[in-house]
Amino acid sequence: MAHERRVGRVIAALFCVTLALCVAAQGATAADESELVFAGWGGTLGQALKSAVIPGFERQHGVKVVYLTQETVNMVARLKAQAARPQVDVVAGTDASHSIGRREGLFEKLDPATFRNFADLYPFAINADGVGVMFGIQALGLEYDTKVFQEKGWPAPSSWNDLWDPKFKGHVVVYNPPNGYAVTFLGLLAVLEGGSPAQLDPAWAKLPGLVPNALTFIDPAAQLDVLFSTGGAWLAFNGSGRIGALAATGVPVAMAVPKEGGALNPNYLDIVKGAPHPTLAHAFVEYMLSPEAQALIAKTMLLGPTNKKVSLDEDLAAKVPFGADTVARLRQIDSDPINDNIGTVVQRWNKMIAR
Repeated sequence: MAHERRVGRVIAALFCVTLALCVAAQGATAADESELVFAGWGGTLGQALKSAVIPGFERQHGVKVVYLTQETVNMVARLKAQAARPQVDVVAGTDASHSIGRREGLFEKLDPATFRNFADLYPFAINADGVGVMFGIQALGLEYDTKVFQEKGWPAPSSWNDLWDPKFKGHVVVYNPPNGYAVTFLGLLAVLEGGSPAQLDPAWAKLPGLVPNALTFIDPAAQLDVLFSTGGAWLAFNGSGRIGALAATGVPVAMAVPKEGGALNPNYLDIVKGAPHPTLAHAFVEYMLSPEAQALIAKTMLLGPTNKKVSLDEDLAAKVPFGADTVARLRQIDSDPINDNIGTVVQRWNKMIAR
């Protein structure tokens, strides 16, 4: 009898311990989901995200967003190193970082049925493999210093070939791959020279002539803002969102769409596979695709919306790639063949610069 009482007490104690652990686990889960870790850009786009777009999500869900600023391709390397125990929930990236992360298996597949706003997205915003989603688009074009051009009596640049014009020697700034703008530019140049993103030889043949014109070759996009702000940069290729955002701060820059056409430059949201805060990660993507957030993204970041229900006033619609018709006029460059061999591309690019 005494033995049975002891067994009963042990079972009761184990039940209490189990119950306490369950309660503690539930409390830990609730605490865990009070914070989202988001990796995004620096520069003007990053500032707009932090100050104008993300606070709406924080208020809506009563949570805090920890914003990590890092070049997106470097962030992919960080995610790869953390793959066994991810510390980031959502990444805002370019076509390049999205493609590399997808190939490495770092990003979660998104089920459209679990996101009510997916039904309202333009078809181009949803990937066939279900990994990631476009939350904004830019047009890749030419950024130029309007003050310098006016003082020298030059017309606005009108062709991609203007980057090679000797009159700009020492004042052209060029992104390095694996930066997404550089990857898109490399693929576009190959197409314009008679090749393709899978056949880059025509681009490699033309690129060395650009080296003497370069003030510098850069990696972080925020560095280009500094170079235009201080007057060293006169001409570069860049995304429309970054150009417009910098111009809004008073820096004398503008975008010119080359006669050969601009290129579509997508911006992705990717949920990290095994994200530490999965519920908030899904809620964040849902928020960023909502018509309200998309309109705010267009207004503050100058990224074209991917949600068909967004309406923009005439002035704002003229500043961003807006609507399926506009997107159709942009050259869509398949950067996968470049990103799939990005190590070789970067090595050859660096040798070209060194020479």
